[in-house]
Amino acid sequence: MAGVKIKNFRNHKDLEVYFGPGLNLIVGENGVGKTNLLEAVFYLVEGRSIKGADMQEMIRSGEEIGWVEGCLTGEVEERGKVVLRRGENTLKKRLKTAGAVAFVPDDIFLVKGNPEWRRRFVDETIKAVKASYGELIKGYNRTLKQRNHALRMVRKETWRADDIRNWNLLLVRQGMEIVRERRAALYLMSSMLEEETKDWGMGEVEVKYYSSFSVESEEDNLEKLERMEEAEIRKGMTLSGPHRDEVVFYLGGRNLRREGSQGEQKMFCLACRMVQARIIEERTPKKVLLLFDDCFSELDSGNRERLAVNLKRREQVLVTSTEEIRETTAERIINLDALKCGT
Repeated sequence: MAGVKIKNFRNHKDLEVYFGPGLNLIVGENGVGKTNLLEAVFYLVEGRSIKGADMQEMIRSGEEIGWVEGCLTGEVEERGKVVLRRGENTLKKRLKTAGAVAFVPDDIFLVKGNPEWRRRFVDETIKAVKASYGELIKGYNRTLKQRNHALRMVRKETWRADDIRNWNLLLVRQGMEIVRERRAALYLMSSMLEEETKDWGMGEVEVKYYSSFSVESEEDNLEKLERMEEAEIRKGMTLSGPHRDEVVFYLGGRNLRREGSQGEQKMFCLACRMVQARIIEERTPKKVLLLFDDCFSELDSGNRERLAVNLKRREQVLVTSTEEIRETTAERIINLDALKCGT
């Protein structure tokens, strides 16, 4: 990406930033809008917030309209622009030939958080390369919602047990397909994570996926639902299926969540995002831009150097920091404090 122009996006009133190839280090004091700059780029490419925010939240306070405009250079130049208006649908002319993968500090919960964080990460990766998977997830969630509603109505003695069982076959078939897709994705991720971290001295990587649904037998899954029906009625929720599954990361034979150091956990989460980008590039025509927010903080000098070496292999990376990082030897340093002085 050659650069972006931003108008009334978050705390940026008017901002124009140009990027170079390789590692771009964006420095500035806290509150100057480094993360917001990354979010603007991510929104231009992916059409959604880096933070999962609503479009209205991204418009600068007190303004009715904002926009982000950018350009990709290469064999064919591509321009994109997204316009955000209060109370109206946004206009999106996204950069279709590019993809973006973002690391934010909350990504530490990929390791430290509850299973939903890890399931979401796996699902997000699959959806990026297989659009039909997104529809499968939506369909499963609709079925799950209807079945949970039936469980609660039976608990109230308003409906009969048959009203629950009407949803069992669809839930199982959709759920089995999700489990198959996740298993295949995690098998690939496991080998790629091993490759990404082999020079970091972090130990052997192992990824285990624990699912309550079998991928071999539809009948076994239906029987499990029937066996658990009484407990599910009492709780008013479905207790089996891919919405309950767990992914566990092991490093050097240790459970990374329970036994990993803070540095190991953060480096592993960064590797997860690098692998996500690699999968997208290998399975789609897109070139992926890495947007890494505050990724060097809390890392010792050795890990900073290892991370910088890895990032510099990429075609283009945007990294934020409150200070210049000696170990990065960035190709371009963008001082956001200095740029904001002119806005």
